Amino acid sequence: MLATLGLSAACGSDPAPDLPNARQLISLSSLSTWESEAWLAASPEGRVLVAAWTGRDTVGDWSLGGPIGYTFSSDGGATWKPPAAMAFPDRETPFNVKVAADARGDFWAVWLARSMLGPKDAIVVARSRPDALSFEAPIEVTSPTSTGDYDLPAIVSHRGAVLAAYTVFHESCMATEVARSMDGLTWTRATAGPCEPATPVRNLNAICASETSDRVWLANAAGDPDGDSASPLRVELRHSDDHGLTWPASSLQIISAPGQRVAFDPIVCTMQGDDLWIAYGLTDGAIQPGLFAKLTSIQVVRVAPAGTVTRFEVPNPSGAFAMHPQITSDATGTVHVLSHVGARDDDPAGALRSTHLPQGASQFEAGRSLDGPMRFNEQWGEEGFLGDYYGVATAGGSIMAAYGFGAGTDIHIAFQKWSAMP
Repeated sequence: MLATLGLSAACGSDPAPDLPNARQLISLSSLSTWESEAWLAASPEGRVLVAAWTGRDTVGDWSLGGPIGYTFSSDGGATWKPPAAMAFPDRETPFNVKVAADARGDFWAVWLARSMLGPKDAIVVARSRPDALSFEAPIEVTSPTSTGDYDLPAIVSHRGAVLAAYTVFHESCMATEVARSMDGLTWTRATAGPCEPATPVRNLNAICASETSDRVWLANAAGDPDGDSASPLRVELRHSDDHGLTWPASSLQIISAPGQRVAFDPIVCTMQGDDLWIAYGLTDGAIQPGLFAKLTSIQVVRVAPAGTVTRFEVPNPSGAFAMHPQITSDATGTVHVLSHVGARDDDPAGALRSTHLPQGASQFEAGRSLDGPMRFNEQWGEEGFLGDYYGVATAGGSIMAAYGFGAGTDIHIAFQKWSAMP
């Protein structure tokens, strides 16, 4: 949940958002008063979409209760069903929902089920059958006998298996665990990144796979957020060649370059066939609990199956900073990176921005503003919080996103669709 830790005039040279009247607020209902932390998934052909988010009953306090909300579209995002809610017994304060589609037409949702009143954390997964347009009751995928706390799950499907990766808190450090199931009912668990006292943080999990590739990839941030530490934050990458059953220590690869100051901001990934693409942020600012550091640039790394790394950079517009990168790719092989940009903390004129890297190109194209104004808010969970992340997908020549949007206390989930190639 990341609690552990206005675009300026100079940015106004971005082209105006295309389809400026196409924004839909898809989370509005009596189920919650404030919705944030959105994610988006599309069926393989792009016809059915699901957006999910964390809802809250009380405006202004993100630590209070509320449901996991979701809605389906069966026409590629043109229209959406009324929002519905999911909950896990005795866990009134959920966080960090993510959704994914599989090759069979099922959708899967994962989230951190938490209670501020007593019961231990759980990572839970819910399933939606093809054409059901609703989720079944969630199932705990973590050990019911564990007394630990968890954080920031991610989910992916791969050749009939569903895999959920999440952080496990220990007394002196964090580990990464992956739960795996072939039927959505019975789950096995494997430690992918061990608890190591010299590495107190291991979090921000991203898990990616492609149906055409044998390999499943897992990335996270690891190290010590203290800027003077001998083990600063880095981006770790591991892989599994047995569909997520095991994660050999020999597969560990450090993706961030030596000397890079990696920010504590979501790490994201996408696949193009056998190639993995990872995006993460760099910062010059201090890493502080509850505060997202302003990103000075977004790093994009292509990892080939043999481990060969190719690096790219997404620079910010002049005078601007970024937060919360997202990455996706389309059928043409183009990689798209989105981010929230602004000139300063609490900039009321921030924007959702995108840029793209055509297949075979050596650098990203000039970016464009997709939506705004959106407050550029570094503070986790405070009134007006848009979320630590948002969901993106591509289909049929379009890029689409579900994201927090609004002003003041009036924050809801927006959906919008743009041409993938401006």
